Amino acid sequence: MAQRRIDFLSLMYKKSSDPGNSPTASRQSKGPNLGALVHARRHRGLAESPSSERRARGRRTRGLRTRHALQDNVRVGSTPMDKSTWDRRYAEREFVWTVEPNRLLVQEAEGLRPGRALDLACGEGRNAVWLAEHGWQVTGVDFAAVGLEKARRLASARGVEAEWIAADLLEYRPEPRSFDLVLVLYLQLPASERTPVLRAAANAVADDGTFLVVAHDSSNLENGYGGPQHAEVLYTAKEVVADLDGSGLLIERAERVERTVETPDGVQVALDALVRASRSA
Repeated sequence: MAQRRIDFLSLMYKKSSDPGNSPTASRQSKGPNLGALVHARRHRGLAESPSSERRARGRRTRGLRTRHALQDNVRVGSTPMDKSTWDRRYAEREFVWTVEPNRLLVQEAEGLRPGRALDLACGEGRNAVWLAEHGWQVTGVDFAAVGLEKARRLASARGVEAEWIAADLLEYRPEPRSFDLVLVLYLQLPASERTPVLRAAANAVADDGTFLVVAHDSSNLENGYGGPQHAEVLYTAKEVVADLDGSGLLIERAERVERTVETPDGVQVALDALVRASRSA
């Protein structure tokens, strides 16, 4: 694939830290709560970090094993990544991340009536599978075929079905206004790429549907734990709101949240940007 990507996932983390699979509650941090009517304009990103939570080590889910993806204190500079590189990365271990769902997704999805869900940059499918287990008709999209194959295996092991689509999010355009829930979780890419993906994702939200974006916050670089170590792929809830200007979505929540991470050295705090929006009927 001609499109080159920068891997700001595991190889550039101070320490591996999974955004959101611990039962430890996240909490609101200082940051703007931007409730407003918005619409879509520009930006994009891709990443969720590997799990460092000790309880995830050696976990088996109906025969599917998760492992730690990294040693501590691993940092590497910019690494171009394309589809084949991602496939090799996913092929190196059973599951790069835990098979448990992201905790912020679980919190935000509570109370939503199941319908059609779209998980963009779904990776190995843990969030899509969790949604399917809770009655959602799920479509997961990623450009790494090996990751999608592992997602199929996880879904089969859990006894659920989902649609898996191999596509580059820079080019993929979902059906307009067709999904009751659209997810973009830890998609950490430069702003020039993040915008078109978020615009296309927002356009896929159906009437009465929900749009959820969670990412490593810009402030996490200096004040939080783990996450990408390059400022250009970090962003804030305010920037996501600006990206959605013109989309017709109503911002319900836009803020920085604290996410506690259990590590061998004790509990650490990571800072995430969270935006939840909806489309009125």
